[in-house]
Amino acid sequence: MIEIPIVEQLKALGMKPISEVREGFQEKLYAVVKSTMPLRKTSTVDHFMMINISDPSVAWNSQLSSINMFHPKPAAFPLMAKAGDIVIFTNMKMKLYQRTKKQFFLDKTVSSCSSRWTLIDRTKLNAHKFPLQNIQYELTENDLKVVQLLYQWYHDSKGLPIGANNDPMDVESHGQQHSNTKDDVNEENEMNPPLIRGSGYREIVPTYKISARFFDYIGMVVSYNLEAKSRASMYLTDYTENPRPRSVYATEGTIESKLVIQCTMWDENAIAPFKLGLKYGDIVYLCNVQSEYGHGDTLELKLRGQINTPGGIGKCRIDLLTDSYHPYVRAIKLRKARYEKCQNSISSKTQMADLLKTVSTISKQIEANASSINDVLLDHTPAQKYKIRAKITDYKPHNPDGWIQKWCRQCESTYPPSNETCKFCQAALEFAFKGAFLCEGEKNTKDQDNKLVLIIHGEDSVSYSSISSVHNTGFMQTK
Repeated sequence: MIEIPIVEQLKALGMKPISEVREGFQEKLYAVVKSTMPLRKTSTVDHFMMINISDPSVAWNSQLSSINMFHPKPAAFPLMAKAGDIVIFTNMKMKLYQRTKKQFFLDKTVSSCSSRWTLIDRTKLNAHKFPLQNIQYELTENDLKVVQLLYQWYHDSKGLPIGANNDPMDVESHGQQHSNTKDDVNEENEMNPPLIRGSGYREIVPTYKISARFFDYIGMVVSYNLEAKSRASMYLTDYTENPRPRSVYATEGTIESKLVIQCTMWDENAIAPFKLGLKYGDIVYLCNVQSEYGHGDTLELKLRGQINTPGGIGKCRIDLLTDSYHPYVRAIKLRKARYEKCQNSISSKTQMADLLKTVSTISKQIEANASSINDVLLDHTPAQKYKIRAKITDYKPHNPDGWIQKWCRQCESTYPPSNETCKFCQAALEFAFKGAFLCEGEKNTKDQDNKLVLIIHGEDSVSYSSISSVHNTGFMQTK
């Protein structure tokens, strides 16, 4: 039996090989990815990415074919594309560059891009899910046949058996091949997007990869405070580990210190967070931020003002990032969801198990005539003090670092632990706790409530500074 060449098999399925594409409009393009250039921002509204491609009609080492993608949304690009992946694009236009190189462009002749595309991974032939549904191309049965032939050709041309994987990055840390579902793989890819070049030529770098002195950074606001007229500190996280974190940060919620990085902002950037109305959970873009090592050799960021910016590094600024489809924004949200799920699991299992085992005394004077929680809730007398005996079933913040605050005894203001004096009355600050306990009393009748939220702050928390653990049951004094 005469074997039909693979190019002829592809043409029989309706695919036009790259070697036969002529300048002008191309209805559909099938190709195998050879390499990619990092995504970068152009001087216009668009981002740009180049994908070098091949197919059985051209030599694999040929550099004469590429897809030049321009699109305003970073989430539209196949950022995870690697050598051997297969791409399908519709409504493309081909132009010759220097009469030799074939460059394919998205069709933008109408008000919105009419092109559609998809990326099929080279390991399990799964189609990547793009967050922007209006650009997603849905595979047909005929497309799957073309993809299977291109998959076979790539492995044959590389001398690889079908199903083999020549990319060490596709092997899990424990040495096993991917066994996740398609959705799991998509989520893992989205949580670890490749490096992207921001506005200008600097890369957007996650916390755990910071090594360059100047770069762009995208992170979630944890907290910030104005320390002087032209200086402010902002605490950020992208839920990747800081290689050299502080042991304690002035952070809200339950975020561990190792996931937080401090950024000192100067001049107009110091007041920018207040002008932008930033709050906990907002995603910000820091352009031309600088890395430095602070006290205790901790890794920190610095965002200079325009007045004092060294020449040649470009404009330094902070912007609120509202594009929910941006790859780095999606990565932060996915990492956050995984982190909170893990924290909740620890809180509901391990911590609650320890809670039931540990009994200690908070109050220094144990009295037998303790009030019940129900008595406290029913008494509306202002500024009344009680002694209660209760079991602590939960507490916030869950991260112990979040309890540590600086407190001003004169005006009762609270500050991050790094502050030394009160900005209002200039008094020296002292350490205090700030948090809340969920207390549960003894079992009572159906009509009685036996749960009470106990908030500890200010002078009260100073008197509790000798508590060795927040996993306690015992006597507590509450107002």
